Amino acid sequence: MTSAPPAAQTICDGRFEIIGEHSRESSTATMLASDVATGRQVYAKRIRDGLSRTDRAESRDRLGREAEVLRRLSERGCVNVLRFIDTCAGPDGELDWLVTEGPAPTSRSVIENYRYWPLAERLGIVAECFECLSVAHAAGIVHGDLTLGRLDYAYTGPTHPRLKINGWEVAEFVEDVAEWSERDLLGAAEIVYALLTLQPFEQARARPLREALPGAPDAFHDLCDWAVSLRFSPLP
Repeated sequence: MTSAPPAAQTICDGRFEIIGEHSRESSTATMLASDVATGRQVYAKRIRDGLSRTDRAESRDRLGREAEVLRRLSERGCVNVLRFIDTCAGPDGELDWLVTEGPAPTSRSVIENYRYWPLAERLGIVAECFECLSVAHAAGIVHGDLTLGRLDYAYTGPTHPRLKINGWEVAEFVEDVAEWSERDLLGAAEIVYALLTLQPFEQARARPLREALPGAPDAFHDLCDWAVSLRFSPLP
């Protein structure tokens, strides 16, 4: 007599069924799950077991911050973040799960693939990066750790890659965005230079943009000149 297969794990009062682990960080694990009602795939990020009381409290704070950032940006129609769906409590009644939209079939890492794109697609990513930061800053949110490694993309049409910015668990809610936004501008500057010139930002001083990107319109040069001057100028 064969035993019955184990029951599927569900969360959020049975609304989502866990499929398996997608990725893991020091204090959280992101699971791939499915919406029981619609069948669509979602991400469900949870706090890992085995953490100390202090680490668990800190992880819960970061997870709560990420949830609030994604909720605010999703409400403002920002398509460059994983769309917020819900948060769910664990057995202790405290926040334990963050559920967001799941992966696009074509989702890839920007840093691993951007060198193969034509200039028009790289410019599209730059434009979407600034658009997302504009929405975030208008909502009083500063990312604070923006790098190429935080960027994913997925093709939503024949040639158009849609940017997704990750890492919002380290974001800050601030009243005076201008005082804090230099952190995001520094990250954006490195992203701009890398995407437009296909060179490490550290080489920006040694090889001027007009040599790295010959024939480009003056606006491109101006944009990268701005990036270089910002990166190599001390913050106030």
